[in-house]
Amino acid sequence: MARNLFYSKSTGMYNDWHRNIQDDTFKQLDIDVVEYSECKRCKKKHIHFIAETAYFKGNLYKNTELTRMTSQMMGVTAYLIFYQPVNTNIKTAEDKIMELGYDPNLSFYIAKIDHLKSNYGYKFKEFSSYEWVMFLKDLRTYYKCSSLECKKVCKHVK
Repeated sequence: MARNLFYSKSTGMYNDWHRNIQDDTFKQLDIDVVEYSECKRCKKKHIHFIAETAYFKGNLYKNTELTRMTSQMMGVTAYLIFYQPVNTNIKTAEDKIMELGYDPNLSFYIAKIDHLKSNYGYKFKEFSSYEWVMFLKDLRTYYKCSSLECKKVCKHVK
């Protein structure tokens, strides 16, 4: 975790405490997203991906070295997700969010990063809020649990 904040906003008491340790050998990674779901049959949790997120300010670069290394060690996909409001002057009403099931006022630039060997070569795809929600739903729909419990249950169901 960077010692100096890029913005003057705290990221939490522990993170602030850790940043103030005056020893450069103390390192910390703050993983922003661990996207997971739970198998309906065996209740085992499955990690779909981890991600680094950042507010888009016109630059599509962010150091992802440790996020990539972590995803490779875990054997899961990793993404770099930049987000920004579609319209900064409009805040989505709570009833609209409840009706849709998500806030439509964000757009995303998303790159798969786990296969990269450096902080370069990001290939971004633009997503609307709806498109990203559908992608996340598809992850859950097409995931096939490989736990021993589910394999046993599936044999008995046939």
